[in-house]
Amino acid sequence: MLERRQQIRFHPGTPLSASIHGTPSHGHVEVRGQVEDVSSRGFKVLLPEACCAHLKPGERLQGMLHTEGGSRKWNGKITHMVPRSGGISVGIALHTDFSDTAPLRETLEEVVQDPKTGGINLKRQGNDVILNVIGHLSLVLSRDFLHLVRSGTLAAIDLSQCKGMDSAGLGMLCIAAEARIPLVNAMGVVKELLDVARIPQGNRTPSGHSGVTSNPIRLSQSAAHRSVTLPGVPGHSRPGIH
Repeated sequence: MLERRQQIRFHPGTPLSASIHGTPSHGHVEVRGQVEDVSSRGFKVLLPEACCAHLKPGERLQGMLHTEGGSRKWNGKITHMVPRSGGISVGIALHTDFSDTAPLRETLEEVVQDPKTGGINLKRQGNDVILNVIGHLSLVLSRDFLHLVRSGTLAAIDLSQCKGMDSAGLGMLCIAAEARIPLVNAMGVVKELLDVARIPQGNRTPSGHSGVTSNPIRLSQSAAHRSVTLPGVPGHSRPGIH
């Protein structure tokens, strides 16, 4: 479980959709759907079930990623297809061997910087498994978050990179506290919300470290130097989520 969840997948706060251009197997038709999550290695898009009849895992595709700031070409292949309410969730692994990789990286980094974007991942500290919340904790993260909380494997929830939350996010932390999972390293508005809601907090991680850890994706203590490095994108570190 730890290995599968070390890769951060960000749930975009800003509207983000993807279109898939037609291939010989299903005709020259553009299919467009809502992007559910995104990382530097790919994304997951929800498509109408009727549009997926001829798609299959391993098939190579191309299309466009659409944001408020414009559209970028992508090229990749289908990694998995999962039936979901409202359609089929299609996982796309991006190929980096085509000419438009730089604009695509900019689009992905733009999504990560959006203040309403959020993600979670797991890190090991000694014998402890720590759940890290990155960015905005919201309803779209609830399924994975609550699954991990109820798994009985978490030693703590690290909120050092959590920059905000909605009411669902606050409720999720309340459930975690009731499950006796320590909430550690909360700062700023997140700490204030926990104080107002009277949700108990821990001051140290289970391994005995204070707020400063060796976590490689931890944001700098200085707001002026906060950054997020997208996994799999060498040399690209962008301003963090504020």
